[in-house]
Amino acid sequence: MLGVKQDILLVALGLGLSGFFAPVIKAEATGKITLWAGAYENSPKIYKGPDGKAAGFHKDILDYIAQKEGWEIKYVWASWKECLDKLEKNQLDILPDVAISAERQKKYAFNSESFLTNWARVYAAGGQEADNFLDLKNKKIAVMAGSIHTDGITGIKNLISGFDISCEFIEAVDYRAVFELVDSGQADFGIVNRTFGNANEKKYKVSRTPIIFNPTDIRFAFPPEAALTPRLIERIDFHLRQLKAEADSPYYVSLEKHFGISVEKVPLPKWLSYLLYAGLPLMLILSGAVIIARKQIRDKTKELDESQGEVIDRLGKAIEYRDNYTGRHISIVSEICYLIGRDLGLSQKECDILKKAATMHDIGKMAIEDAILLKPGSLSRDEWEKMKKHSSLGADMLSQGNSQILKTAESIALYHHEKWDGSGYPRKINGKSIPLAARICTVADVFDALISKRPYKAAWPLQKSVDEILLRKGSHFDPKIVESFMKILPRITSQFSLDKSLQPA
Repeated sequence: MLGVKQDILLVALGLGLSGFFAPVIKAEATGKITLWAGAYENSPKIYKGPDGKAAGFHKDILDYIAQKEGWEIKYVWASWKECLDKLEKNQLDILPDVAISAERQKKYAFNSESFLTNWARVYAAGGQEADNFLDLKNKKIAVMAGSIHTDGITGIKNLISGFDISCEFIEAVDYRAVFELVDSGQADFGIVNRTFGNANEKKYKVSRTPIIFNPTDIRFAFPPEAALTPRLIERIDFHLRQLKAEADSPYYVSLEKHFGISVEKVPLPKWLSYLLYAGLPLMLILSGAVIIARKQIRDKTKELDESQGEVIDRLGKAIEYRDNYTGRHISIVSEICYLIGRDLGLSQKECDILKKAATMHDIGKMAIEDAILLKPGSLSRDEWEKMKKHSSLGADMLSQGNSQILKTAESIALYHHEKWDGSGYPRKINGKSIPLAARICTVADVFDALISKRPYKAAWPLQKSVDEILLRKGSHFDPKIVESFMKILPRITSQFSLDKSLQPA
């Protein structure tokens, strides 16, 4: 059996032999299960403290769960790319702080419960300014190697490529090095995640820009073939659900400690104090505490929803910059969807979700080359087949989302070109097998496409466009949704001044 000295040696070697010795390491003198966790510099989520030991939000939560389960956590320090490589080679049991994506799910296993929602922000060096991606043209941009915000489907490299602009990327080992490059002037801009930026931006000569992108869901990742993985996922999800349900749990204590996000204690009102002094049963006290805790959790959920809404608005802006014609298009389509939803009797929450989700119905066009997207005149058969892929590309970009907005947006992106009679694309499904949100967006999308100028066509007059919608009722469109569209049309016409802007020349 390995002794303690040998175990320390293995840690120093960075797990080079851990795959071979793992069964022995699990049975050390402590009697606990020893788990190897990857760690890299990403303050305040996980980082090396002044004492050289791991610290941060993820470390706090993992230590709490480990104490409950009888695990011993040993942290292996490496760069982010090295951590991912070790995880793939089964040299780590757990890697905290991993943004989930369809691509990563092919390589790693993930737990189900989210730890945080995060996104990327662009920071500028002194003297530099940027309001949108086009302002990054011909600039030097510092990024973290291997980050989902760098190389992911909606990472900065793909977004910049989609705008068909050139810039120079400087890859750094971690976000701290990104800020150092911007601070020293070696880079004009830098990309870091929101939580790192909020915690560290004041330490460097950097300034925020309004450009944010790539919302991500943060979880723990595991080697998919490891025998321990299913058990680790089940226990981590179990404890995380409990922690998030209690307003004063270590989860929220650590949130406040590392991120400054607090769940405020709500003082008891005077009338309740009088009742308590009057000798109300203990049950009343407990009931009041439960109500307060639930309110705190609802307030925190609302705050997170608002943050997500901001990211979605920014994504809509990104689509607008990709295609000069889609800015107004997005506004009209989302408003029509909202009003049709109200007429159909959907709840206020459902209508709000529909309006937000509809802004991303054409997000897949960000992956379509300009030569096709902006081509004047008709597309060739091959070009048209490439254009049609924007629906499945958009759905893929939005896949794996946990929020109802992203799930609805994924459905709309995939199905908004399906037709009531089954002759649409990409799945050729028909009738009510097409999701309701997509059927609503189809009417809104086609109507505004008709009344709008495009590289391949002139804008149609309002009446001709409406007649076309009515003509396609029952073939292209759900008849019931067309009826609702006709009811809300006067409001849309007035709100966007369509009666004036679409008069025949």
